[in-house]
Amino acid sequence: MNDTWMESSTHNVSGGKHIAIGSSLESEELSRLEYEVENVEVRFEDYAEKNLSFEKPVNDQRTEISKMTKLYCLGMAGLCLTPLRKGVNSKSVLRVIGLWVGCCFFSKSFRQETNRVISDVMYPLMSKKSEKPNSFVSRRKALVMKNPDTFLPTPDSLAVVKIAFCRQAYARMHEKHADVDAVMGQYERAIKELDNYAMSNGIRVDAVNKSMRKIASDLMDKDPTFVVVFEETAYDTMLRGEDTVHRQNYKDGDEVKTRTWSAWEGNYVDMSGNPFDGEFTPRRPSTVNDIRRRSKNTWYNLMNKANTPEDWGDIVASDYARGIQRRYTYMICEDLHLAPGSVMDLNSLMDTNDDVTWMIDIDGNDPFGVGSYGVPFSTFIAKGPDKDSDQILLGNYPEFKSAYSKWLNNHTDVSPFYMQKCANDAYYEYAARGKKDNNIVGQISECLAERDRLQSRWDDVFAAVNEKIHAVAADSDKRLKENRRALRPLPGDVRPEREMSM
Repeated sequence: MNDTWMESSTHNVSGGKHIAIGSSLESEELSRLEYEVENVEVRFEDYAEKNLSFEKPVNDQRTEISKMTKLYCLGMAGLCLTPLRKGVNSKSVLRVIGLWVGCCFFSKSFRQETNRVISDVMYPLMSKKSEKPNSFVSRRKALVMKNPDTFLPTPDSLAVVKIAFCRQAYARMHEKHADVDAVMGQYERAIKELDNYAMSNGIRVDAVNKSMRKIASDLMDKDPTFVVVFEETAYDTMLRGEDTVHRQNYKDGDEVKTRTWSAWEGNYVDMSGNPFDGEFTPRRPSTVNDIRRRSKNTWYNLMNKANTPEDWGDIVASDYARGIQRRYTYMICEDLHLAPGSVMDLNSLMDTNDDVTWMIDIDGNDPFGVGSYGVPFSTFIAKGPDKDSDQILLGNYPEFKSAYSKWLNNHTDVSPFYMQKCANDAYYEYAARGKKDNNIVGQISECLAERDRLQSRWDDVFAAVNEKIHAVAADSDKRLKENRRALRPLPGDVRPEREMSM
């Protein structure tokens, strides 16, 4: 994306001070602004959730939506004052708050309710952008001027409403004895009406959905529990995509310079890497078996990014991976109305009629069930291999083990269990030839040596994984103790009694 800047890189509003475009100081100020934008999103998602309802017709809520949009855009505009006064270029500020908010300055009443410094900078900037015929800005300006008494929605404000409706529907569906289908029917009707409302105001539905994905992700960063609200993020079926790269030309004195930056703008992809341009939807309550099956798929898709044992270890020990089981267990508690942390044995929550074939869907035989694994060469060549296990024993946590088994079966070049299988197969050939073929004996020896080498490699991987997990646990425990210590009154402390009672 390219945009030519017609103004100087030193544009400012405060006493000649300016922050150079592309400087580390500008980056710092814009990062701070982005953080404040996310805080506004959080506040107004909460506002929308309390003041709007997916159970009411959208047409009956237009006045409230218009009011919320105005407050939302005023909140965004208010964030501009500090960076503008510090000397951040106005176009850099506009980039963060967005053109849709910028178009609000075409409204006289909106300008009157914002700080004069902001209005004096943003109104001329947007007016200049509107001079281009049939551009987005010019069309939006015409709509704003045509509706001076009604505050027009923006993709961001409608996205906030969609997220609020999503959370409301999620909460309704997770009530005991809820009619899930009826709730989803109401939700889908509300979303359809909201989309029609967007289009009637010149806003494309895909623009609203893109904003929804971006804002929802910002909310997840602030509060991780948001992840389980949406079907697409709870089960890792959609993942964050790449950043969008932007290039802008600007004048620095008589010289034209180019700056490049990247920003994540709500891009999501499915597991195959295909773009996802839809909206997020509320997650339905599910069964323990289905949630565990989805957990196994998440583990495997994550492990499948690894090509070596070391890659595998780094992935399994990552912050994201360590949260998988915790998140899926949390969803089980949510859906079964169990107290968080009360689930100790997931198997006890399973129905005897559940189809658990997903546990043994490992693209082959159980790698851990291969006979004579670990037996030294001398014993092996003298007695031969033990019989392979006929039953796959997955224990209390098959989500992880079946995913790991599938990964090993698809990466036999680094599987010590596969090398044991090769040795076993070679021995059977050796026995069939009357145990007189020294070439096969050499093959068996090589297979077992490679088995032991790979096992040693995996031992190092698991040692590194455990070390990282223990370090994280120790750090978490340390921080917990520090927090408790901070709340504990010291000897002779004169804190108010109410505070001490906490």
